[in-house]
Amino acid sequence: RGNHTRSAEERHKRRVRADRDLPKDRCVANATIDTRYVKIGAEVGIEINVHACADLSFDIATARREKDKKRNSNHCEKDVDPKHQSSVVGRPRYIQGMATHLVEHPLISERLTRLRMRATPRPEFRRVLTELSSFVIYEAMRDLETTTIDIDTPLEPTTGVKITTSPILVPVMRAGLGMLDAALDLLPEARVGFIGLKRDEDTLLPHAYANTVPSDLDGRSTLVLDPMLATGGSLAHTCKLLRESNAGTITVACVLTCPEGIALMDEEYPDIDIYTGSIDTALNEVGFIRPGLGDAGDRQFGLS
Repeated sequence: RGNHTRSAEERHKRRVRADRDLPKDRCVANATIDTRYVKIGAEVGIEINVHACADLSFDIATARREKDKKRNSNHCEKDVDPKHQSSVVGRPRYIQGMATHLVEHPLISERLTRLRMRATPRPEFRRVLTELSSFVIYEAMRDLETTTIDIDTPLEPTTGVKITTSPILVPVMRAGLGMLDAALDLLPEARVGFIGLKRDEDTLLPHAYANTVPSDLDGRSTLVLDPMLATGGSLAHTCKLLRESNAGTITVACVLTCPEGIALMDEEYPDIDIYTGSIDTALNEVGFIRPGLGDAGDRQFGLS
């Protein structure tokens, strides 16, 4: 029978059955949100296994991190079937102790494919980068602190939330500028500090040619925007400057990463969360991510 004729009891059974059949880690993460299904199951005679989640104040963020670690570890242990490959490329390596979150979704995979294509023109590249950045930043801000407020709907009063304090956005110039519009669309009240880096030709180390981040952030959280985590030198130098400016929690949003960059960040800043749309295979001999998408700055702005 169609949904319009199915009884309420049958609809409840279908929803409870679907929730019951989820993988264990999914059930754990959903237990706090969907405890109403336990009550529904009791009413219709179906037992719900929430896998020892008696404590309904279970930390969802912790469950999500454990799920990410398990998923990334599974990618290390076996090859990924290309037919079912999401945003993962080759055989990515999960480095223990590093808070790297691989954001997997068909929409991310599709847009990442268009960014990788050599034939994608600059206007489309910039637009797709903005779209993909929105997906990654959305996930990176999942645990953003909110404050409950009272509001009036057209029908009655109710409660809602507002962002307590937006993080300071820090695009790493110049490639990071392509992620800024997406971040401001999601966090319109956020302040922006720019860091521009280039390589010192004598020392071959990153050097800041521009830095508008306040000298004392007084513990404010920051969101670093950098499409490519390759060798990790530029990102590590950015995090060093932010720590020197007394930043609080530092979160990184990027489009592509690789094992070498993750390893460097794990060694120097193991407490910083990195959210990425893909963990690519490796670096080539000149430090470009393989298969990658080329130079994100050149492909956005057209000049080396």
